[in-house]
Amino acid sequence: MGDHDGLFKRIFGVPTHAADMLRSVLPAALVAALDLTRLELIPGSFVSPSMAHRHSDLLFRVPLGDKLIYLHIIIEHQSWPHPLMPLRVLEYTQLVWASILREQPDRKTLPPVMTLVVHHGPSGWTAPRSLHEMVEGLDQFPELRPFVPNLEL
Repeated sequence: MGDHDGLFKRIFGVPTHAADMLRSVLPAALVAALDLTRLELIPGSFVSPSMAHRHSDLLFRVPLGDKLIYLHIIIEHQSWPHPLMPLRVLEYTQLVWASILREQPDRKTLPPVMTLVVHHGPSGWTAPRSLHEMVEGLDQFPELRPFVPNLEL
């Protein structure tokens, strides 16, 4: 997917372009709290090499109050939504956190990592949007929910 990947990274790898896109998709209260004028592209990729043919990614860091938040933007290069994407996002998030902890080994907390998935399929996203949607038994036994990791796309 070199052409899609290159186009995506050329356009949204420019922080001002990425900031414009983020303003259009994030909740207004979050946009107001983020200092998108200081959006910084972090070099590297957190998508595994085996998935690079289907996904490309960009990682940004931006101030949120007196802290930093990481915004991980993934573009899905296929015309149908992948049913395991929430699990993949959890893996990518863990890789971002592991990288931060390698760079800052004395750190005792983790910064927020918010992932946005950009998908170009004609019918929109029809696959699960959260880990909890993928985990069996949570509807029958909601008592399990607090013990099962969750994230939403």
